Amino acid sequence: MDERILLILPCNPCIRLGDYSLCDNWRIVVEYIREYLSIISLAAVDSCKPGIILHGEEHKYTWCDIKPYWDKLYSRDKHRLNLLLEALIRDLRELILKHTVLIAYINIKAYRETLIEASKRLGIGIVDVSPEYYSPLAYRSKRNLIKLKRAIEEIIDS
Repeated sequence: MDERILLILPCNPCIRLGDYSLCDNWRIVVEYIREYLSIISLAAVDSCKPGIILHGEEHKYTWCDIKPYWDKLYSRDKHRLNLLLEALIRDLRELILKHTVLIAYINIKAYRETLIEASKRLGIGIVDVSPEYYSPLAYRSKRNLIKLKRAIEEIIDS
């Protein structure tokens, strides 16, 4: 088994460019945890697939709508939430074979709650260090980034 950590982040419009890390929400996180990137894989919960897209595979989804507002659609549509849940269960089954620890840092309510539910149904533990509030500012706050970095350091030290 690969001794890697999978950090699951929210998607962003830069999927259209084939690289999530070109957008600020990923760039800020990546810069903050740069020293650990040799043991961390990055991924996103994305509505384009739907499911989890690994960093480096975004080029397969450049057709995606740049601003789909899926969080609003998912939160109001139980059918879409179930489709996302099924997709996340499928993807987590595969990803847990390659990663020893999964960390969630997601500020989109529908994505976060569905990811946590998928992990519970599979009996897979996820370290959830997502921001307490669902907002872009909470995602970028120094306090939340420090919380994320500390969680990574605790996992490495254990």
